[in-house]
Amino acid sequence: SSKMDVALLEKLIQDDISAAKTPVLIVAYAGTPVVGHVDNLQRLQEISRTNGIWLHVEGNNLATLVMFSVPTSIETATSGDSITLDLTSWLGVPSLPYITLFKDSDRSLTEAAGLTTVDAKLQLKCLPLWMCLQSLGHEGMIARVKFSCELAKTLFDHLDKIVTIKQISREKKRQDKDVKSVRDLISKAVSALLVFEIVTPTVVFKYVEDATNPGAIIAPYSSVKTEDQHEDKESAYFDALNSWLAEALQASNPRVPISLVNVD
Repeated sequence: SSKMDVALLEKLIQDDISAAKTPVLIVAYAGTPVVGHVDNLQRLQEISRTNGIWLHVEGNNLATLVMFSVPTSIETATSGDSITLDLTSWLGVPSLPYITLFKDSDRSLTEAAGLTTVDAKLQLKCLPLWMCLQSLGHEGMIARVKFSCELAKTLFDHLDKIVTIKQISREKKRQDKDVKSVRDLISKAVSALLVFEIVTPTVVFKYVEDATNPGAIIAPYSSVKTEDQHEDKESAYFDALNSWLAEALQASNPRVPISLVNVD
């Protein structure tokens, strides 16, 4: 898992406080950059409130919030004190600016930090984003995010049937969580924190040895020798297979963004 170690974070915060230091910011992910895992946002909220620390959240899973009606309880919709949105990857439109939304609890502090300053250059940078949103509209944005999540779920389901593929982006959940589909969730008022865990637009997987048939015979033309099958050799062999798999998928589907990443 690429999640933040919450227990270690708490220890570091207490160590800093004991050393007369003041922790000011926690950056959490609703979808980590490479793997797409979701930090324990509910626990991080509690830690932030208890210690007076600003909680900033970013990640592709934040896109799923546009698919749901605002819950009746404002508390359940709270995911952080500020969030950063990457609409370029969400909407598939290149070169859109990032958007950061933040709580404005004290107007004077916001103005003192220069966050309300009007800059003509910055306004022009937002023009492509404004035109894109005007073209798509609210329903168009929802449709794109929803379609992306449903495609990811379809891919998840198909990958589950392949014994030589291990999924990394979707962690094992309790069965009662897995039975809900994207369409089911849209019609229900669910907590934003729960949404992040169930729906993810990120799919990360890799080739692994068939667990039902371990010790398969290696082809004679392979660079790995059968008499020397240490873990490092097997790892290098599987890495080569994963590289080939990524290249083959990209060649077969040039319109689908596929990246080769290193995962421990």
